[in-house]
Amino acid sequence: MEAKIPSKHSSPHLSKFADALTDYVLDPTTWERLTDQLDQLDWGKSGTDPGELLVQLSKAETLSWQIKKDTGDLAGGGFAFVLLNDQDKIVAHSNNLPQLGEYLTISASNALEFSDTSSRDSLKAANAKLRATPHGHILVEIAHPKTQRHRYGYLVGENEFPEPLRLLGEGATCALLIAHDQPNANLRNIVQASFSLTAAETDLMLKIASGMTLKAAASELGVSINTVRNHLQAIYAKSGVNRQGDLVLVVTQLSIILAATGANSANSSTDVAPNTEVTAAQQHFIILPDGRRMAYRTYGNPMGRPVLYLHENIGSSRLLPDTQRIAENLNLYIVAPERPGCGYSDPNPDFKFESVCQDLEQFLDHLRIQDCQILGFLSGGGYALKMADIYPERVTQLNLVASRPPGPQTGRFQLLATIRQKMVKQPWVMSTFFNILRNRASEETFGNLIMSVYGSVPHDRSFLEARPDIFQHMVAYTLESMSISTAGVINELQCFNSTSGETLPNLQAPITVWHGTDDGLASLEDIQQLLGERIGQTNIFPNAGSLILLEHWTDILADVAKNADDL
Repeated sequence: MEAKIPSKHSSPHLSKFADALTDYVLDPTTWERLTDQLDQLDWGKSGTDPGELLVQLSKAETLSWQIKKDTGDLAGGGFAFVLLNDQDKIVAHSNNLPQLGEYLTISASNALEFSDTSSRDSLKAANAKLRATPHGHILVEIAHPKTQRHRYGYLVGENEFPEPLRLLGEGATCALLIAHDQPNANLRNIVQASFSLTAAETDLMLKIASGMTLKAAASELGVSINTVRNHLQAIYAKSGVNRQGDLVLVVTQLSIILAATGANSANSSTDVAPNTEVTAAQQHFIILPDGRRMAYRTYGNPMGRPVLYLHENIGSSRLLPDTQRIAENLNLYIVAPERPGCGYSDPNPDFKFESVCQDLEQFLDHLRIQDCQILGFLSGGGYALKMADIYPERVTQLNLVASRPPGPQTGRFQLLATIRQKMVKQPWVMSTFFNILRNRASEETFGNLIMSVYGSVPHDRSFLEARPDIFQHMVAYTLESMSISTAGVINELQCFNSTSGETLPNLQAPITVWHGTDDGLASLEDIQQLLGERIGQTNIFPNAGSLILLEHWTDILADVAKNADDL
């Protein structure tokens, strides 16, 4: 990308860091390059000016907020875009462009490459025509190299850019806008309402906009070609256009309006959960003695055996959709609070293990739960261990799933490890990093991040690809984790990073451990070294990573119920 944050009078390393920071603003999935550049900074020496670093962080965070405020999530608005300069090089593009990989890709020289040569010729001809009439827009046909399927986009000059794209398009002279193959529900509703279409007519219009022929659309919709032609004539009459190419333009323009106005609420803000919200359990709140709000959900039978569930770092109280039924069948009552600053719980400026455990004790008092089992997932295991050590009389059993003990992370895949190491001296970097991530949050961005982290284990990637419902659940709770702020994520990372030498002398509860052999986020060796012979049972899953809780949820809860019977 060429639209960089300027960095006058900067050291070479700081200039590269500023460029990487801007790329991260535009595409949060590029965080690895940012952390690499962060590690190159000459911390505490004359080569790095702390004041200039703060200037760059401030500019980046401002830009991310402005993009969120003015555009929502462009990548989720029903279209993909590519911004090109006068040398036909890519200035910026939407995060969802890789979804068009069968049709076009980005070359090593940062240019568009098409799978079918006729598409390249179509863009070249459109570009020449556009330069002669810069106020227009020209249809571009993008062919599939092996099928009859086509996609359509349209090329617009810089004078016709939608305002949201101007923020990203410094140096761009034209934009290629391509409608999604599968528009989201909001776009479908707007298309239908805008032209008073029937449901069948709306389906046909969206399929034409995605590049389908009438014959292919008839086959996919399960109707005759004559029925499709009749629907098409009705669409022409209601929309005021009379060519299939113009229908493409109409749908893509509506996509842009949808994204630019933030109407696509499922993707434009972390304050609104994605459209899977209907599957989430009802949320509850308590007011703690110091006035802070704690959010939580409950699952199962309120008269059943209580289980305190403690979520991972970027997580919430949202559990798998089938949890209510499973817990009822097992006579369990699962209570899932959200830690300070996570989900809808208020942040705690005095965040540490002890204060979180105190919150949990007050939470159990509120629910009149005298004692319970604890189920800790990933970093939730650290709080489970501390809770059992500080309040041993309240914890009857510990269930640690892919869990981390209190202390710095030592897993093979140390997500954000570089930033964590530097934040002790430069805490603003951590804050800016997660604020930008929150500002640029969307289902697509978080989905890509989930795949880049958890999908680094082949077994877990295959699991997520085979279970799109669980993948969407992960996206939903990840979005929900930053509903109010990023304070919970940041404070938790600082808390783990500053804790060491734990011995847990008062730990008495029986312990069961579940762990995958390929887990790169949490190290089984760390748990074993800390707890030693105090672990009563260890369940190992060959080739699995950190997602064993989601993959084996029913079996884990069944084991928790069995533990309750044995107590």
